[in-house]
Amino acid sequence: MKKMFLLFCFFMLSLSVFGQDTVKNNNVTIAEKLKKYEGTFQIQVKNPRLKPAIPYNIDELIEANRKETEVTYVQLGTAVRLMVLPKNEIGKQTKIDIFSTY
Repeated sequence: MKKMFLLFCFFMLSLSVFGQDTVKNNNVTIAEKLKKYEGTFQIQVKNPRLKPAIPYNIDELIEANRKETEVTYVQLGTAVRLMVLPKNEIGKQTKIDIFSTY
């Protein structure tokens, strides 16, 4: 019985150690994820008083919807959309205006 208890304690301890290790690796903020995409997308909000809910996988959405030659718009909610610049515009010095007709 004592061996079973020790085996159970060892199993639970190893689970908690490995479980905490995976949490440390996945503890990345949205701002950190978006640093490499800076200047290549724009979050557009209809009502500026609202605080938009930005999905955690926004970096995957940017890459999945980026096209070669055309600007892509992805609807993130009823009042929020994401504008993704095309690959051929990223290298150019393009200025994105702060205001929009959205």
